Amino acid sequence: MEPSIYVRANARLGEGPLWDPRNGTLYWVDIEGGKLHVTREGKDRTIDAPSMISALGLTEDPDTLIASAGLTLYRYSHTFTPISSIKGEGVRFNDGKCGPEGEFWVGTMDLKEERDVGTLYRFNGEFTPLVDHLIISNGMDWFRNVYYLVDSPRKRVYAFRVRGDELESLGAAVETSDYPGVPDGMVVDSSGLIWVAHYGGGLITVWEAFSRRPVLEIRTPVKIVTSLTFGGPQLNQLFITSSSRAGEDLGGSVFVVDTDYRGREPFICRGFSR
Repeated sequence: MEPSIYVRANARLGEGPLWDPRNGTLYWVDIEGGKLHVTREGKDRTIDAPSMISALGLTEDPDTLIASAGLTLYRYSHTFTPISSIKGEGVRFNDGKCGPEGEFWVGTMDLKEERDVGTLYRFNGEFTPLVDHLIISNGMDWFRNVYYLVDSPRKRVYAFRVRGDELESLGAAVETSDYPGVPDGMVVDSSGLIWVAHYGGGLITVWEAFSRRPVLEIRTPVKIVTSLTFGGPQLNQLFITSSSRAGEDLGGSVFVVDTDYRGREPFICRGFSR
């Protein structure tokens, strides 16, 4: 499986890919460039967004998105409207997704990428902290009643059992210390395999939870790959975002891989469309 170019771009920090199967659209962001990208039928449109836009979620209305930026959660429908904010110094929102119950989950990260001052939150009208002492709260996903969360500098994907409104730690489901770069974005496919983008490693690895070695490795055209999601009509295409920070010719582009695996439709945030 060899990645090819899906969108030729120069995003400073491409992130947050999100496929909407209702209209065949790939949404993604440039965090440092402050842009929302809307890619449909081979055409990529960029929209000015709030500073440090980092993550997106679908809502019941196909024309409305949820977006995190800085320390604020926004509703996007032609314009960005603030919904709610948290307070904090030296941190910002990073990766986030809509969860199985229709809430938006989003974590914060230390701007210096050193201190364990990051927190994972769940938002359903108000922010509820769930996990603290994170350095860079990053990629996340669910499979059945298990929630997975990346803390990049620790080079681990942590697993938690979802018990109502609480998370029970199950330890590290994936340990990437023997592989280049650090884990960044992640996605779980329909069989439960964990797909991890290695920032600075030019690599995608695929794992069974709590295994010692990946079942698959995919080399990428650029070193700084940031996140990934499944999409396409059959949900078997893997879309990969990247960064131009390293000055690579294709850095900041979005790549696509046709796989023999199948993803899942993203969860939808409910009650946010107006």
